[in-house]
Amino acid sequence: MNRLLLYIIVVLSVCACKPDKVKKSINEYYDLNGLIDRQIVLLDSISPVLFKKANINGQIELSQLAPNDSIWDRELVIFRSGDINKPMLAGRYALEQTKAEDGSNIHLYRSLNPKKTEVDSLSVQYFSGTSKPSHIRAVIRTSNPLFSNEKKLELHFDHESELLRAFAISGWQKMISKNRATYHIEGEMKP
Repeated sequence: MNRLLLYIIVVLSVCACKPDKVKKSINEYYDLNGLIDRQIVLLDSISPVLFKKANINGQIELSQLAPNDSIWDRELVIFRSGDINKPMLAGRYALEQTKAEDGSNIHLYRSLNPKKTEVDSLSVQYFSGTSKPSHIRAVIRTSNPLFSNEKKLELHFDHESELLRAFAISGWQKMISKNRATYHIEGEMKP
C-alpha cells in the first residue's frame, strides 16, 4: 500500500508539472535545469548510494538505492518542476536579494501573480563569498477541478565538492472524492 501510494503521488506530481524539454531556456532567472543536468553527470561519475526516507500519511518507509545508469535522472526529475526559466514565464517573477545571518547571498524569485504560475517561489542561497549554491528551495502549487497539490522542494549542496548531498520533497495532494494525502521524502547521498 505504501509503495503504491508513493508511486501515485510521485507520478501525479511529476505529470502535473512535467518539464517540456523542447522549450528553450530564457536565462532570465536561475538556471535550475542546467544545475540538475550537471549534478546528474557528477553523481553518475562518483556513484554514491542514495538513502531515502518516505513518510506518507504517517507511514514511514526506508530504502537504499544502489547507483545505476538512470537513478539520478529519475530521482531528480521532480526538481525540474521548479524551473522558472521558460519563455512563457519571462517577466512573471521579481528578484529579491537579501543576506542570510552568515553573510551569504539569497536570491528569491517570487511570482508576481501566483494564480497564473505553478512555481510560487524559487530561492537560491549561496555559500558565503561564492556564487556556488548551498541550498535551493521551490514552492509549487497546482490546482484544477480534479486535483490540487502543494509541494516544497529542497536541494542541499556540499561546499567543497559542489555536489548535491541531500534533497527533500514535502507537501500534500488532494484528489476529488479522496482524503488529502501528505508526504515528506528525504534523500541523502553517501559514497
